[in-house]
Amino acid sequence: MWQKTQTLDSLQFTKLAMVRKLLARAKTLDTYKKFVMVLGDSKANRLDALIRAGLKRGVGIHGMLDLLVRRPVHAERGEHATRGLNRCVNHT
Repeated sequence: MWQKTQTLDSLQFTKLAMVRKLLARAKTLDTYKKFVMVLGDSKANRLDALIRAGLKRGVGIHGMLDLLVRRPVHAERGEHATRGLNRCVNHT
């Protein structure tokens, strides 16, 4: 009886761990989908440089999405604010 209970407990914990792992992977996949949608909808210039900089820093997909969403973009002029400068730099 004790072995049966122990086996059932271990199966339940294995199932719980699998569910948690699948939920984490589904969340990551959803983040990748959001990232692609933001890339497609973005009117910002130099997205390749932004992505390269994120990859160079070792930023994950969540960080890359944050970089794209938080980036101050002036889409009508094709400019973005650069760090350390008080003016906008035009990259067109």
